Amino acid sequence: MFCINDNPESISTFSGINFNVEKYCKDLDIKLSQYDYIKMICNYIGCRPSYLLVTLSLILIITVAMGYAGALICNLIGFVYPAYMSFKAIETPDKMDDKQWLTYWVVYAIFNIVEAFTDLILFWIPFYYLGKLCFLFWLFLPEMKGAEVLYLNLFRPILLKFQNKIDKALDGVMDVSHAAKIVAQRYSSHLTSKKENKIE
Repeated sequence: MFCINDNPESISTFSGINFNVEKYCKDLDIKLSQYDYIKMICNYIGCRPSYLLVTLSLILIITVAMGYAGALICNLIGFVYPAYMSFKAIETPDKMDDKQWLTYWVVYAIFNIVEAFTDLILFWIPFYYLGKLCFLFWLFLPEMKGAEVLYLNLFRPILLKFQNKIDKALDGVMDVSHAAKIVAQRYSSHLTSKKENKIE
């Protein structure tokens, strides 16, 4: 049920839900002001950090929705930010963030494998890259932890079930690659010795 709120700075959509826009913007301003480059940009253009973030987010959403460089933007967001956060997680003694980002990379890898086979179909779906962008944010944002949800409920049970078969297949691949390496080394040494004999 919709309700009217006397406070113009807050938005109420359903009874019991009260979202204060100004308070949210102030909290964002405090968090974003910790970064010197954001403060410098905001001082230069003369706007609040929260307004800058909202504006850039809208530009990003519109750009992806219109189909301009959607694949590039999704790959940058899905890879660059998580890669940097993984680096930070490695450099901190806390192991919880290590688990969070390892889980993300497992889910991201599986998602990329699935997408590689379905990309030709998915490419034609309207706003596909916008949906993918939202999905990636859902995966890695700490408040949502979508990667953890998918891993625990979907991928972990499947991987545990087929773990032995996957390990055997990987061992087979490693044996083949090792054998190929030995053959290549022998062939290379054989060619080298033939060249040396010709020179003599």
